Amino acid sequence: MSEDEKQLLTELRDEYLHLLSECVAKLDHCLSQLNDEQICQRPGPDQNSIANHLAHMAGNLKQWAVTGFGTEPDFRQRDAEFRDFTPQDRKRLLQELIAVLGIAASTIEKLTLEEMFRVRTIQGFDVNGLQSLSHTVTHFVGHTHQIIQLTRWHLGSRYRFHWDENAPRNRVPI
Repeated sequence: MSEDEKQLLTELRDEYLHLLSECVAKLDHCLSQLNDEQICQRPGPDQNSIANHLAHMAGNLKQWAVTGFGTEPDFRQRDAEFRDFTPQDRKRLLQELIAVLGIAASTIEKLTLEEMFRVRTIQGFDVNGLQSLSHTVTHFVGHTHQIIQLTRWHLGSRYRFHWDENAPRNRVPI
Protein backbone atom coordinates (compact mmCIF):
# COMPACT_ATOMS: atom_id res chain seq x y z
CA MET A 1 0.00 0.00 0.00
CA SER A 2 1.35 3.40 -0.95
CA GLU A 3 1.74 6.24 1.55
CA ASP A 4 -1.15 8.08 -0.11
CA GLU A 5 -3.39 5.03 0.28
CA LYS A 6 -2.40 4.68 3.93
CA GLN A 7 -3.14 8.33 4.55
CA LEU A 8 -6.51 8.11 2.80
CA LEU A 9 -7.50 5.03 4.79
CA THR A 10 -6.44 6.70 8.05
CA GLU A 11 -8.35 9.88 7.20
CA LEU A 12 -11.51 7.95 6.31
CA ARG A 13 -11.43 5.89 9.49
CA ASP A 14 -10.70 8.95 11.61
CA GLU A 15 -13.52 10.94 10.03
CA TYR A 16 -16.10 8.18 10.52
CA LEU A 17 -15.06 7.80 14.16
CA HIS A 18 -15.07 11.56 14.68
CA LEU A 19 -18.61 11.92 13.31
CA LEU A 20 -19.88 9.10 15.50
CA SER A 21 -18.17 10.68 18.50
CA GLU A 22 -19.77 14.04 17.75
CA CYS A 23 -23.15 12.32 17.60
CA VAL A 24 -22.59 10.66 20.96
CA ALA A 25 -21.85 14.06 22.52
CA LYS A 26 -25.05 15.52 21.03
CA LEU A 27 -27.12 12.51 22.09
CA ASP A 28 -25.75 12.64 25.62
CA HIS A 29 -26.50 16.35 25.77
CA CYS A 30 -30.11 15.80 24.66
CA LEU A 31 -30.83 12.73 26.77
CA SER A 32 -29.49 14.43 29.89
CA GLN A 33 -32.26 17.03 29.51
CA LEU A 34 -35.12 14.52 29.15
CA ASN A 35 -36.93 12.17 31.49
CA ASP A 36 -37.77 8.55 30.69
CA GLU A 37 -41.34 9.33 29.65
CA GLN A 38 -40.25 12.00 27.19
CA ILE A 39 -37.79 9.62 25.56
CA CYS A 40 -40.58 7.10 24.96
CA GLN A 41 -43.27 9.57 23.89
CA ARG A 42 -44.19 9.63 20.21
CA PRO A 43 -44.91 13.13 18.87
CA GLY A 44 -47.81 11.67 16.87
CA PRO A 45 -49.47 8.30 16.28
CA ASP A 46 -47.40 7.45 13.21
CA GLN A 47 -44.16 9.07 14.36
CA ASN A 48 -41.15 7.68 16.17
CA SER A 49 -40.10 8.39 19.72
CA ILE A 50 -36.53 9.09 20.72
CA ALA A 51 -36.45 5.52 22.03
CA ASN A 52 -37.36 4.27 18.55
CA HIS A 53 -34.56 6.34 17.04
CA LEU A 54 -32.04 4.97 19.56
CA ALA A 55 -33.05 1.36 18.86
CA HIS A 56 -33.02 1.97 15.11
CA MET A 57 -29.63 3.69 15.18
CA ALA A 58 -28.12 0.78 17.10
CA GLY A 59 -29.67 -1.75 14.72
CA ASN A 60 -28.55 0.04 11.59
CA LEU A 61 -25.02 0.73 12.83
CA LYS A 62 -24.56 -2.86 13.94
CA GLN A 63 -25.85 -4.26 10.66
CA TRP A 64 -23.89 -1.94 8.37
CA ALA A 65 -20.64 -1.41 10.34
CA VAL A 66 -20.29 -4.66 12.28
CA THR A 67 -22.16 -7.66 10.88
CA GLY A 68 -21.70 -6.34 7.34
CA PHE A 69 -17.96 -6.71 7.87
CA GLY A 70 -18.37 -10.26 9.12
CA THR A 71 -17.35 -9.62 12.72
CA GLU A 72 -20.68 -10.87 14.17
CA PRO A 73 -23.74 -12.72 12.87
CA ASP A 74 -26.71 -10.61 11.76
CA PHE A 75 -29.72 -11.13 14.01
CA ARG A 76 -31.31 -7.74 13.43
CA GLN A 77 -35.09 -7.54 13.83
CA ARG A 78 -35.70 -4.16 12.25
CA ASP A 79 -39.46 -4.06 12.89
CA ALA A 80 -38.87 -4.38 16.66
CA GLU A 81 -36.99 -1.07 16.58
CA PHE A 82 -40.28 0.72 15.94
CA ARG A 83 -42.41 -0.86 18.68
CA ASP A 84 -43.64 1.11 21.67
CA PHE A 85 -41.00 1.38 24.36
CA THR A 86 -41.59 2.02 28.04
CA PRO A 87 -39.63 4.29 30.38
CA GLN A 88 -38.01 1.17 31.84
CA ASP A 89 -36.37 0.53 28.43
CA ARG A 90 -34.21 3.69 28.55
CA LYS A 91 -31.21 2.17 30.33
CA ARG A 92 -31.19 -0.96 28.15
CA LEU A 93 -31.49 1.07 24.92
CA LEU A 94 -28.56 3.28 25.92
CA GLN A 95 -26.45 0.29 26.94
CA GLU A 96 -27.14 -1.41 23.61
CA LEU A 97 -26.29 1.72 21.65
CA ILE A 98 -23.05 2.24 23.59
CA ALA A 99 -22.08 -1.41 23.10
CA VAL A 100 -22.74 -1.22 19.35
CA LEU A 101 -20.79 2.03 19.07
CA GLY A 102 -17.82 0.37 20.76
CA ILE A 103 -17.90 -2.67 18.46
CA ALA A 104 -18.38 -0.48 15.38
CA ALA A 105 -15.49 1.77 16.40
CA SER A 106 -13.27 -1.27 16.87
CA THR A 107 -14.30 -2.60 13.46
CA ILE A 108 -13.65 0.75 11.78
CA GLU A 109 -10.25 1.16 13.45
CA LYS A 110 -9.09 -2.20 12.09
CA LEU A 111 -10.33 -1.82 8.51
CA THR A 112 -7.87 -2.47 5.75
CA LEU A 113 -7.94 -0.97 2.30
CA GLU A 114 -9.04 -4.36 0.95
CA GLU A 115 -12.02 -4.42 3.34
CA MET A 116 -13.00 -0.91 2.24
CA PHE A 117 -13.36 -2.12 -1.34
CA ARG A 118 -14.63 -5.67 -0.77
CA VAL A 119 -18.25 -6.00 -1.88
CA ARG A 120 -20.69 -7.54 0.55
CA THR A 121 -24.48 -7.83 0.70
CA ILE A 122 -26.26 -5.91 3.48
CA GLN A 123 -30.07 -5.72 3.58
CA GLY A 124 -30.02 -7.06 0.03
CA PHE A 125 -27.75 -4.27 -1.23
CA ASP A 126 -24.38 -5.10 -2.80
CA VAL A 127 -22.06 -2.47 -1.35
CA ASN A 128 -18.37 -2.11 -0.62
CA GLY A 129 -17.05 -1.19 2.81
CA LEU A 130 -16.72 2.48 1.95
CA GLN A 131 -20.36 2.63 0.82
CA SER A 132 -21.49 0.70 3.88
CA LEU A 133 -19.76 3.03 6.30
CA SER A 134 -20.81 6.16 4.41
CA HIS A 135 -24.40 4.96 4.60
CA THR A 136 -24.48 4.07 8.28
CA VAL A 137 -22.51 7.05 9.57
CA THR A 138 -24.68 9.57 7.69
CA HIS A 139 -27.75 7.61 8.82
CA PHE A 140 -26.53 7.93 12.43
CA VAL A 141 -25.93 11.66 12.00
CA GLY A 142 -29.39 12.15 10.49
CA HIS A 143 -31.15 10.41 13.36
CA THR A 144 -29.03 12.34 15.85
CA HIS A 145 -30.45 15.54 14.37
CA GLN A 146 -33.96 14.12 14.63
CA ILE A 147 -33.35 13.44 18.32
CA ILE A 148 -32.11 17.01 18.75
CA GLN A 149 -35.31 18.26 17.12
CA LEU A 150 -37.49 15.99 19.27
CA THR A 151 -35.65 17.19 22.38
CA ARG A 152 -36.43 20.77 21.38
CA TRP A 153 -40.06 19.75 20.78
CA HIS A 154 -40.28 18.28 24.28
CA LEU A 155 -38.53 21.14 26.07
CA GLY A 156 -39.43 24.25 24.10
CA SER A 157 -37.68 27.28 25.57
CA ARG A 158 -36.11 25.10 28.32
CA TYR A 159 -33.88 23.39 25.73
CA ARG A 160 -30.17 24.03 26.35
CA PHE A 161 -28.12 24.27 23.18
CA HIS A 162 -24.95 22.23 22.80
CA TRP A 163 -22.63 24.93 21.56
CA ASP A 164 -19.19 25.90 22.74
CA GLU A 165 -17.87 29.02 21.09
CA ASN A 166 -14.37 28.10 22.25
CA ALA A 167 -14.42 24.57 20.87
CA PRO A 168 -11.58 23.60 18.51
CA ARG A 169 -12.33 24.34 14.87
CA ASN A 170 -10.10 21.67 13.35
CA ARG A 171 -12.76 19.03 12.60
CA VAL A 172 -16.11 18.96 10.84
CA PRO A 173 -18.99 19.45 13.31
CA ILE A 174 -22.34 17.77 12.93
